[in-house]
Amino acid sequence: MHAGFSAPNDLRLDYAKTTIRVIPGPQWSLFPESDVGRFFSQEYTISRSSDRMGYRLEGDPLSAELGLLPSEAVCEGTIQIPPGGLPIVLMADSPTVGGYPKIGVVAAADLPILAQKNPGERIRFEQTTVESAQRALRRSAASLFTLESLASKS
Repeated sequence: MHAGFSAPNDLRLDYAKTTIRVIPGPQWSLFPESDVGRFFSQEYTISRSSDRMGYRLEGDPLSAELGLLPSEAVCEGTIQIPPGGLPIVLMADSPTVGGYPKIGVVAAADLPILAQKNPGERIRFEQTTVESAQRALRRSAASLFTLESLASKS
């Protein structure tokens, strides 16, 4: 890349974005409708106790009636609801298994945006489908490919 190269705005990630897309998780259907509604209707604050393992969120807790479940595989972006009812979004250094109910998974295209948020910043969640999340990830990959091509020519 050469000095003075600047990425076109339409190819840049919008790090100011505060709405994070979420695909329903494995235990989605087990959560009471009131919890699902509360999860999507409120704004959460990223806790100061967040780190590369997980972003702990502050807000109005969900009922967390499901308690603990047998451990199962989890991935980066999984949103677990521990007994206190406040979500934890698993991040880059998260464990590979977990036993808390999983209400959703952050769309892969939004993970870099979430990862740049600092403690004290606010976010909201928006439900999306697997198909929509896959389209967003393909658009993101295409933008990166275009940026790489533009940078190598400048």
